[in-house]
Amino acid sequence: MAETPTAPPENLESGPNVPRRRRWLAVLVFLLPLAGLLWVSNWFYQRSRLFADSHVVLGEPTLPWGHLIGDENARELFGVPVEFNPSQKKLTSYQVGMIGGYTALKSLQLWGVTDADVHKLRGLTNLEDLSLYESPITDEACESLSELTGLQRLTLTGAKLTDAGCEFLGRMDHLQYLSLGDFYADSTTIEITDAGLSHLVGLTQLRGLDLVAPRVTDEGLKSLAKLQNLEALMLNGSSLSGDGLGGLSQLTYLRALGIKDWSLQEHALSELPKLGSLIQLSLWHCSLSDNCLNPVGDCNILSRLSLERSHFSDNLSLRPLEKCLMLESVFLEQTNATDAMLEDLMSVQSLCSLYLTQTNVSHDAALRFHQSHPTVFMTDATGHRLE
Repeated sequence: MAETPTAPPENLESGPNVPRRRRWLAVLVFLLPLAGLLWVSNWFYQRSRLFADSHVVLGEPTLPWGHLIGDENARELFGVPVEFNPSQKKLTSYQVGMIGGYTALKSLQLWGVTDADVHKLRGLTNLEDLSLYESPITDEACESLSELTGLQRLTLTGAKLTDAGCEFLGRMDHLQYLSLGDFYADSTTIEITDAGLSHLVGLTQLRGLDLVAPRVTDEGLKSLAKLQNLEALMLNGSSLSGDGLGGLSQLTYLRALGIKDWSLQEHALSELPKLGSLIQLSLWHCSLSDNCLNPVGDCNILSRLSLERSHFSDNLSLRPLEKCLMLESVFLEQTNATDAMLEDLMSVQSLCSLYLTQTNVSHDAALRFHQSHPTVFMTDATGHRLE
């Protein structure tokens, strides 16, 4: 039986589709390098925009061929940032996302970020110092911040935080410094109460705490005695009477205390001498009654006293300060201090500097004081230095 001839298989390398496939292959060969070039160009463009007018410290790039273009050029072009400060420049959401990819960052300052922006920073586990200024973040952002396991310093201003946010912050037991709110601002969005403050007492490594929370009371202040390593404390005092100060006597390392918006009655500071290590006291934007400073004279090693922007009663006496044998600096700027109050300071022998800018002290009284204390650095009510 004769074999039926079999048709030869179709030649895959011939036919009408071959030129089309070859054209597409040629297009791909052309487009892929072009796409790569565009990606690299955009990467450098976005990087240069991000770093423009910013303080950036770049680390050494991990490039085996970096020495071919010079170490300095390699660092400038490919170095990974370890410090970044945009100098109050508000970044776009895309740029914040770029920063979130710089996992070698150790120090970062940002302005005007949101909860969504903070979420993009969760991968920065090497970050040690983070400052978010004028940023209306909420308790939700605190949950993301608690994932930054290497963070040692955290500063938040403009944040809208409640006790719930403190619960997340209280998990960051590696923190050494925590600042919530702007101590020198006229208002605050912080709504933390004594209950929220209790979440922070587990931060046993904390050395500095700035908390502008006008709802914190004396009872909450007493709870801070558990922060045994605390060296500096700044609080809003609008809900304080002073009864909680004695509870801080257990803080043997506490060297600096600042309280804002406090109405000091006669015995408000009676517990202050129990803070045996106190060398700096700031009563900022407070109301001071006649004899409220009497206990300050028993603070044996106090060297710096600031009463800036405070309102003094007409009969306030500064004479108790003469017992502070180590008092070197007194700040009375933007107060209603008078010639009589300046006279009270005549017997403070250890004084090295005295600031009277925007006070009611006359120029003649300031000159008389300077003549009797010629080594003291002084400014008069106009802010000029007395020579």
